Order: sequence, then C-alpha cells, then structure tokens
Amino acid sequence: LYGAPPVTYTFDARHALGPGSLGLLYQHRARMDRPGFEEVERASVDLVDLDYKLPLGKQWNLQLYARNALDKTYWATPDELSALAPERSVGFNLRWSSH
Repeated sequence: LYGAPPVTYTFDARHALGPGSLGLLYQHRARMDRPGFEEVERASVDLVDLDYKLPLGKQWNLQLYARNALDKTYWATPDELSALAPERSVGFNLRWSSH
C-alpha cells in the first residue's frame, strides 16, 4: 500500500507507581530496504513514548506525557513525498469522566 508505514514492532508497558501509573511505549520501525513503486529506502528507528497518569479524585485524571522522548528524526512513511514525523513533544491532559 502506498504511504503505509514500515513494519513496526511494539512493546507497551504500565507500572503502578504511587497513586498513579507510569507508562512506556517502545516502537522499533524496521528498515525499509526493499522499497516499492514511488518509495525510497528508510533507515530503522527506535521510538519511545512515556507518560504518567495520576487520578485526581473519582472523576478527574491528569496525564503528563512525552512523545518521541528521544527526539529521533525519521520519515513518517517510506513514500517519496513523505514529511518528517513529529519531533519530541511534552504536554499534559486533564480528563473528566462522569462514571
């Protein structure tokens, strides 16, 4: 498929830490060494996302996160028109649930 990302191996883990939980998402995007039509070779890349989720009472949750925590530079897809994938980003989410 044109524009499809390369084969990706994923490991996702979560560990209880104090009142919250620490999450780790590791992805290995395999090297694209046999490009198809209008694709180019791409190097492999190892990506890490981190987050910490903290409950704030019964209905509120706070999440602090880092995406692409190692700030790797890589292409989003192997096609020749691909843009670079997002750089490292750090932020937070505040979530409310009615349950």
